[in-house]
Amino acid sequence: MPELTSNSISVDSIEERLYRLLRMQNNIATNAVALGIVGDVLVWAGGCHTRFSDAITEAQVESGESVDETLVLHDKFAVALDYYQQTKDILSAFLQQFKPDKILLASYGINKQTPQTYNGLIEAAESIIETNDRLVAALDPRVIAAGIITNLTAQKDGLLVEIEKSGIEQRQSDVAFQKQHTYYIEDTAKLRFIFNVACMVWGNDDPKLKDLGFVPASEIWTPGMPVPGQANWPDKVENMQAKKGLPPIDHGIMVSWDPLNLAFNYKIFKTKVPSGSPRPVRPAMPWFSELTEVAMFDNDVAVGFVYYYWVCGTNEEGVEGAFSDAMMEWVG
Repeated sequence: MPELTSNSISVDSIEERLYRLLRMQNNIATNAVALGIVGDVLVWAGGCHTRFSDAITEAQVESGESVDETLVLHDKFAVALDYYQQTKDILSAFLQQFKPDKILLASYGINKQTPQTYNGLIEAAESIIETNDRLVAALDPRVIAAGIITNLTAQKDGLLVEIEKSGIEQRQSDVAFQKQHTYYIEDTAKLRFIFNVACMVWGNDDPKLKDLGFVPASEIWTPGMPVPGQANWPDKVENMQAKKGLPPIDHGIMVSWDPLNLAFNYKIFKTKVPSGSPRPVRPAMPWFSELTEVAMFDNDVAVGFVYYYWVCGTNEEGVEGAFSDAMMEWVG
């Protein structure tokens, strides 16, 4: 990654935080005595990068496993939904040979729209199963083949199992991301403490600050100065990403990109297509314009869709630079 350009520790990106912590872990032993860093803070500094890096890895692994299990759940849901629809169609056709009975239709639930949610499908399947079992016990002829009901029961039970597995994986993923977030907050406080101590002992422009992951005052970037390693407007923004947001605001997609030197602000465009659809073209109207931030959180997402985002820098007259893009399929 490029050299750090500020001491804005509390708003570090993950890459910036890892860089600071690596410098801190590698060099604290050499500087601890001069700065009077002892005890728990010294122990933390000696392993801070390893701790945070391991937490990130764990969160990524758990997130991947959660996504994989969610995909399995989606596949199981699609199969169960198809079987339910077939059962509903067969049952509807079969009941036409009997006198119309609105109460029975309501009991079976076949006069309702086909559900599109996990719990809705389970409830709909249970309505058919329970009504069928009741009528069988009463020797009522308005029932369909036992094998169909057996298979519907198996589909419903299998879906319940996958929902539980997916829930467990999601909870484990949430716990892992929460650990990463907690470490980030704790590390921010400790980094800020050591930075303040170092500035008091060495001064705020000492080159040794860089050894601990900080930036000497004379090297801090200010607007209007070139940023080392970053593109200049109208170049494309770099490192554009679309990822699931971190807890506690994880029901959505976090779109982010690196600052673009000389860009006055940014425009971001968004569109969505059903999963499996061809790649769409960029829409004519922006989702947001005149952005000064380099990140947007999108909580208007739904399962089964792929979301595409485009970002460009603009100058003071609103002239657009080159576009970068990112995409993510929302799996919940």
